[in-house]
Amino acid sequence: MLEAFFEASPWTVESDGDFEAIPDDEFDEYVDQHTRFSGFEAMQKKALEEWTANQTGL
Repeated sequence: MLEAFFEASPWTVESDGDFEAIPDDEFDEYVDQHTRFSGFEAMQKKALEEWTANQTGL
């Protein structure tokens, strides 16, 4: 799912360095426009919550 998200984006992300090179404000705007999240931090927080719930069985 994340791979498809980046494939549809204007950036080529093939490494951690590629991801880190994306300007934060541009990425937040892209996330806001193409997801239900207001920015990357909100998307990341939800992903962590879901991962934690899956790992703990809650």
